[in-house]
Amino acid sequence: MQFKLDFKNLPDGPYSGINNADGSSSVTHMETGETFNFAAPAKRSLEKRDTHCWGYELDHGGVDAAVVQLKNWAGTGRDWKSDGTPNYFGYNERGVYVYYCINAPRSQGNLDVADINYALGQMDSKCKRYEAGYFRWDGSVEIVGKTRSGDNICLG
Repeated sequence: MQFKLDFKNLPDGPYSGINNADGSSSVTHMETGETFNFAAPAKRSLEKRDTHCWGYELDHGGVDAAVVQLKNWAGTGRDWKSDGTPNYFGYNERGVYVYYCINAPRSQGNLDVADINYALGQMDSKCKRYEAGYFRWDGSVEIVGKTRSGDNICLG
């Protein structure tokens, strides 16, 4: 299904997603099974961010709610893998997307609550608490991040 509005207007809840080779994205609501497809965004002069902090503040309640949901999902350890493209899973709340990404094809990882707490602590030590950003473990394909719903993430 092509979503007519925009990514920010997706229903709240858990989503998995992939970035397609043509630059489009497909996300699936994990409770309803509904899939939404989005056209590739317009190219910008800066394709990848080199920093962990993205310079804008997120809805505090959205961040808090999405973090709680991601922690509940991860629990004591949840495996996630990618097939032919990077793959991500996260929660959309109030225009905020908090996510776990396997940022390389044919790779896998495992996320638990301690990992999420560590990643958020690393982000908060460099960024403002509710500022969009991400944390990537050294030498790993795993990323935990928080961003506006609809921003490009998990680009490989």
